[in-house]
This record gives sequence, C-alpha cells and structure tokens, in this order.
Amino acid sequence: MGKTGPVVLTLSLGVFGIITTEMGVVGVLPRISEQLGVPTATAGWLVGVFALVVAAAGPFATLLASGVRRKAVLAAALAVFAASNAVYALTDSFPVMLVFRIVPALFHPVFFAVALTAATRLVPPEKATRAATTVFAGVTLGFAFGVPATSYLAEHISLAAAFWFGAGANLLALVGILALFPSMPAGQRLSYGDQLGILNRPRLWLSLSAVVFVFAAMFSVYGYFAEYLERVTHLGGSTIGALLMAFGVVMVLGNLLFGRLLERDPVRTVTAFPVLYALLYVLLRTVAPWAGPTVLAVLLWGAVHS
Repeated sequence: MGKTGPVVLTLSLGVFGIITTEMGVVGVLPRISEQLGVPTATAGWLVGVFALVVAAAGPFATLLASGVRRKAVLAAALAVFAASNAVYALTDSFPVMLVFRIVPALFHPVFFAVALTAATRLVPPEKATRAATTVFAGVTLGFAFGVPATSYLAEHISLAAAFWFGAGANLLALVGILALFPSMPAGQRLSYGDQLGILNRPRLWLSLSAVVFVFAAMFSVYGYFAEYLERVTHLGGSTIGALLMAFGVVMVLGNLLFGRLLERDPVRTVTAFPVLYALLYVLLRTVAPWAGPTVLAVLLWGAVHS
C-alpha cells in the first residue's frame, strides 16, 4: 500500500481502540459490579445501552457527519473514546459511567463508516479490498487482545488500569490520525433526501432485520461472557481472561474458515449460521457445570462468533 500503509494501519489501530472500549467492559462486568456497588444485571446495561444507541442513532449520526471532513470526524471520534475511558477510570458513579457509554456510542458507527470508506479511497482500486480488510482486522485484534488485556489488567492491577489501557489505545490512534491522515474533503454531498432514498428498498429492510436479530442473539450472550463463566462454571478471573484471549485468537481462524465457505456457497452458509449458533448455545448451556467441556465449547463459540 506504499505511503498510505501507515495511514491504513492507524485506522486499524483506531478500530482496535474502539472495539476494546466497546467490548472490554464484557470481561470486567463482575469487577464493575463490585466496585460501583450495583447488581450484575444493572452493570450489564453498560453493554446493552451502548449497543442500543449504536443501533438507534447510528444511521442518523452517519448521515449528519456525511458533509464533515473525514480527518475531523475520525479525530473527534477517537478523542471522545479516549476521554470516555478516562472517565471510566476516574469515576465511582454508575450513572456517570452509563452516560459516558452513551456519548461514544454516538460516534462508533460514524468512525467505522468513515474509516472503511476512507481506507478504500486512499489506495488504488485494485488494493481497496485489502485496505478495508486491514482496517477491519482491528475488530479481530480487539477481541483477541484488547478485551482479554482489559480483563487481565482489571484482575491483576486495577479496574482503573484496564480503562487507562483503553484510553491509551484510542489516544495513540488519535495522534496517528492527526499526524498521518491527509486532509480529505468530504466529497460531493448528496441531499439527505437522496441518501434516505435507499430506505425505499424492501431488500434493505430484510437484510437489516436479519442482522439485528443475529447480532442480538450473538451479543446478548457474549455481553455476560465473564459473569457466566464465573458464576455458572466457577472459573477464576485469570482463567476467564485467558479464555477471552483464546476466544479472539480462534475468531481469526473462524474468519478464514467461514470466508472460504462463503466463497463456495454464500446462501447456504448464511442460512446455516443462525441454526449453528442456536445449537452452540444449547451446547454451552449443557456443558456449563464442567470446566473442561466448557473450555472446548468456548473455543468453538469463538470460531462461529467470527
């Protein structure tokens, strides 16, 4: 990718920081519950409210940001995520933490949309797919290393240290964007009416509905990953942190496997996915009392989750 390589890698780092912020909470919910003195179900809203805001406000936030220079949008999003992590590290108030889960969630879909489109436009057309893949690799790295690192730091140092790690990742990406990202104009801006015209397509609504239900099934369970393994399977914090990392690593392998299946038969692969996921949840619930089988089931979960 030549001179644009460092820029694309910086965008990937930004995605890593955002995923670490978004999903890192999953591995530390028990610690948050203890430190802030709230029930685990209440602490779980830190995951749920983030997802709800992304889903509800995402399309409109992206639409409003469509006329703003891309560098400014990316920098603002990373600054908000860094600041939010700092608030998590410093506050002992659950309502304050909840508010600062809502604020970055407004910027989450905007960053992803701008980062992916910008990456493909920074490189020649024949390298656009590789650039987009590189940026999206930040998601897998966030699951493989960001989330378990957050869990490890909370378990062995402090909850504040875990959130300072997230702040540092976002701040480093912010510095990279400011130093390396070109001053790209927003481009020709379509009217809001023209952009909203896509909503007239029935197939779009079918696709969106499918994605909503699948992601709800995936992350409503993943959101309580640490709590479930601690309370039901009775695993320790260190073991859970290691499993989170293994989960992310296996996701990489799962990406490769499902990528090949999609190339061979996309319709059957996509249709089989929710069925496979439902069976996986039955397996996880069945083996939950036993540590060994649960570990194997979690590894299979990571491969499918990707």
